[in-house]
Amino acid sequence: MSGFLTPYARAMFREADFTGLGQFLSRKISAISLCSDCAVSGSMKRKPTSKKMSNTRSTHPLVGTWTQEKNSVFFTPVVYTVSFKDGRFVISGVDESDGVALEISNVRWDGECLRFVSLFAPTNHKAKHALRLIGKDKISHKVVHSSEEGPCTDDERWERRPQRRKRSER
Repeated sequence: MSGFLTPYARAMFREADFTGLGQFLSRKISAISLCSDCAVSGSMKRKPTSKKMSNTRSTHPLVGTWTQEKNSVFFTPVVYTVSFKDGRFVISGVDESDGVALEISNVRWDGECLRFVSLFAPTNHKAKHALRLIGKDKISHKVVHSSEEGPCTDDERWERRPQRRKRSER
């Protein structure tokens, strides 16, 4: 079984309660199958484009603030906000535990997956991301990053954070 898990997941399971293992693996496998054509690297059906997208609007389902679904193994304090400005997707990321903003680059949209690269400057941690809508207010978030044991790929489920109502709406 250890060959099936990424080094990151193996480290988490050594410290985690194994009662949630089946549920966790089921979610991981579902995310992998739902995003199998949404790999961060490799061939794609369509070439990514940085051109302005006239048929994409600010009401696109990926627009919003995204947080990782709660789980018993690992939860990141990083949130990503996707917006749409001047015909392009704009992504920002922040670690809410300390308020440090991530540097975001190489934002690409291929019509199905929104890809980008993040850099957490304090630790020089760099990761490639692919976001794909899998349901109302749900996305598959594929993350490729390096660890002490080599490259790791994590397939996570994220959910849209409900918008805070303005004071005038209360």
